[in-house]
Amino acid sequence: MLDNQTLLIIITAALTLVLTAVRARKRLSKVDERISRLRTVIREHSLAIRTMARETLAMRRQDKRLEAQIDELAGQCQDLKAKIAEAEKVDRRIYVLDDRKTPADQSWIISLMHPNYKLHVQPEATPDLNMAWSVGRRYVVWAVDKDRALDKLNSRLPKEKGFVITGMTQIVTEKRERAAQ
Repeated sequence: MLDNQTLLIIITAALTLVLTAVRARKRLSKVDERISRLRTVIREHSLAIRTMARETLAMRRQDKRLEAQIDELAGQCQDLKAKIAEAEKVDRRIYVLDDRKTPADQSWIISLMHPNYKLHVQPEATPDLNMAWSVGRRYVVWAVDKDRALDKLNSRLPKEKGFVITGMTQIVTEKRERAAQ
């Protein structure tokens, strides 16, 4: 049969094998726990990444909407600037024909123009001045009545030289309104 020494070697080998198996199971258990923790961390990170991706997508969409609004507002600003520039081109000045005024005088705004100021009135007139006259100018004239106002204007800017009256409006002041009542 087997002698003691062989039996002892077999028992030692069996114990060593059992101890090795127990150690391997402990290591395997630790590795399984570590794998489980890493999977949990991976799931958490994956969830965080998905959340950030959704937020990033929402921000990208909002950014595109805001850029479209900026473009629209920039276009509106350009339109307004163009309208302002166009409005500034119009001469809104009112010239005073003469500064003599009596208490009985009424105020009149008379609009007139000259189709070719440079050719008929002032040959050395600048293109801007010629354009201003072709568009028209407004004068305030003080006179007792409409006919006298037209006479005053005609003496300074005669029809014979090509000046054309395009409109005439009486300016009624608050003082005159009260006097008329």
